[in-house]
Amino acid sequence: FHFTVYDNPFFFFKTRHFLRSQVSNETWKQEYLAIPAAGESPFGDVKKNLLPKATGKPPVIYGIDLASKVDYTVITGLDNNGDVCYEERFKADWPVVIAKINNLPASIPIVMDSTGVGRVVYSQLALTRGNIIPYTFTSISRPQLINKLILMIEQGKIRFTELYATELSTMEGNRLKTGDIKYEARSGYHDDAVVSLALATFYLESYQTSSAAGFFRPNKR
Repeated sequence: FHFTVYDNPFFFFKTRHFLRSQVSNETWKQEYLAIPAAGESPFGDVKKNLLPKATGKPPVIYGIDLASKVDYTVITGLDNNGDVCYEERFKADWPVVIAKINNLPASIPIVMDSTGVGRVVYSQLALTRGNIIPYTFTSISRPQLINKLILMIEQGKIRFTELYATELSTMEGNRLKTGDIKYEARSGYHDDAVVSLALATFYLESYQTSSAAGFFRPNKR
């Protein structure tokens, strides 16, 4: 048997229309049209979103994914058009990481991974900086983060360099026994740049909407 959201008599047209505007093509096909993914990258073909290099324009928001022992710390800056304008990928001890973050402008929001050891780094930075927005990864919040990035890429609202395109192409979504989808890099690859980009992207539209009114106060997660 094969049933879609259109076969459900309890879903009204306006509900379906709203849902369709909130999710990516891949999510719509798999979750609402019952067409299972074939193991390809959930981001699809990202070449249309590729920039030859970071624009160098003033960033309006940063996303930072903090490294574990084998990964990289990645700092991503997005300009007001959603283009990557700043990128930095490195391995370093925590004092160096904290120093690099402290060198970023204090007037620009920074969305930072605050999971595990990330909470220690966030807590230390928050003592002296008021522009740090923590984001804690859970089985619910991480898919929300990645799904937002998928949708923004699909709609052409985000553009990025080869660093991000390479990592995006190695991402996959695996369904867990709970029914949730776990997005992660294939074995042997990294997803630090993807997560950094996703953190910046998650609040970009909030910034674009509220900056015209002269304030930016996103809910902390």
